[in-house]
Amino acid sequence: MNKSLEDVKKEFIYNVLKEYEERNRISNFCNVELVRETDGNFIKIGLRPQLDKEIFNPSMEYVRNVIGLGSSIAIGEEKFFVRNIIEAIFSTKINELRKIVLNEIIEEFERHNNLIILAPVGMVYKKMFKEHIIEWNTEVNNFVYNFNGCNIPIYTIVEDIINSNIIILEKTAVKWYYALDEEGKKLHIKINEHGKYPDKYDVIVYSLIKQIITDASKIKIIKVVVND
Repeated sequence: MNKSLEDVKKEFIYNVLKEYEERNRISNFCNVELVRETDGNFIKIGLRPQLDKEIFNPSMEYVRNVIGLGSSIAIGEEKFFVRNIIEAIFSTKINELRKIVLNEIIEEFERHNNLIILAPVGMVYKKMFKEHIIEWNTEVNNFVYNFNGCNIPIYTIVEDIINSNIIILEKTAVKWYYALDEEGKKLHIKINEHGKYPDKYDVIVYSLIKQIITDASKIKIIKVVVND
């Protein structure tokens, strides 16, 4: 069966949404609420690629997608989430993060089953966790899961935003709002004619979000100061 141009556009939107949802972790970090109406405090996190119309040619048989478009929005949301927390919460600086130190910090929280830890990915692990040998690309879930049976999940964050900070928080400390599009999706996707180049589409992809720190006392930031 021959596809129409509208079918191809729907396929493209579906693939971008699928990639975005597979990469989205915000609901693991905090409480999320989906809303229809916004106030003046919502911001857009998005991209605006100019795509060749050939990608949407109904006679061509290939997957309609731009790899990384959906996941880039999800990563952008995480960067926004982390940056806001780091800017709002005072950091406690230490020279070395050892198991006993992290346990003492965790004990300050009342409900361990509602905690998560955000930590930088990469070589910084080797400097921070000197009691353990951790390889370059290793997710350190097992390292954290062994902390006195606390079973606290850890999520690695790209280093360009979290740097050498360890963020420990209860999920109830932050509220995150998504303003949905007219079809109830978290991503707003528009494929428009390009005003300047007739052989391209002006593609707009964004989420409309608001983040509120509801209880700063439920967030701790440990900045590991490494002496090289």
